[in-house]
Amino acid sequence: KLNLSYQTWDENGERIRASGKRNDDYFDSRMWGLDLQFKKNIYGVDLTYGLDLYEDRVDSGRTDFSADGLTQTERIQGPVGDDARYLQYGIYAKGVCNLSDRSTLSIGARYARVSADVGAYEDPATGNAASYSDHWDALVSSVRYSHALDRGQTTKVWAGLSQSFRAPNIADISRYGGSRSDEIEIAATSLDPETFLTYEVGLKVEKEKYKASLSYYYTHINDYITSTPTGKMRDGLNEVSKRNSSSGYVQGIELAGSYEINPSLTLWGNATWI
Repeated sequence: KLNLSYQTWDENGERIRASGKRNDDYFDSRMWGLDLQFKKNIYGVDLTYGLDLYEDRVDSGRTDFSADGLTQTERIQGPVGDDARYLQYGIYAKGVCNLSDRSTLSIGARYARVSADVGAYEDPATGNAASYSDHWDALVSSVRYSHALDRGQTTKVWAGLSQSFRAPNIADISRYGGSRSDEIEIAATSLDPETFLTYEVGLKVEKEKYKASLSYYYTHINDYITSTPTGKMRDGLNEVSKRNSSSGYVQGIELAGSYEINPSLTLWGNATWI
């Protein structure tokens, strides 16, 4: 299976402050992608493997105007760094096999690499133009076990464990400009990827007239990227910057069900606690 994609995103902004000063900014994003996936059965194992590749190119700019509109200044960048390139690619494989008539085991792994290049961004320390280049990679894996409680396999229990990571994006690295109403965000060029570890357990029932499922998950978060105050003021606003400033967890319970009243009418509902 081959998927080719091309996405565009153009955004323009105008900000007028109480003093009458105005700034116009923009960014243009062009991203193309390729996904190639193969499937094969080898000695009773359903194997899925492939690769994906995405490249995003971003241009941005900003012009500041004085309150009387007579003076204008061209800035080094817009909301994010100018002449930026963000490349993501990965290879993966997943195998699913039946351990018995009732039990199924799934094991997968993925290697991902992300590289970022920013041609020009405003160095927060000097105010001059600077460039940036870095890359991150990770090998993550997952395992999932499912077991049917009856011969008809209408009731199943399952459990899973999976890893994931998120590399800093162009906005995390090179953001410059208004954040919240009283904040201004500056570039952050020393970020590490976020990493996650998720545990899941669940129960699923599928009968002729109704279906129901109940699941619980717990995700441990490490090096979470958040906007954090630097303690400085810039242009009368509180200066913030992205940092790997927190770790923690997210947990939740999900309940869903449906009932077929007749062949043309089905009642369904779900509830989630996070």
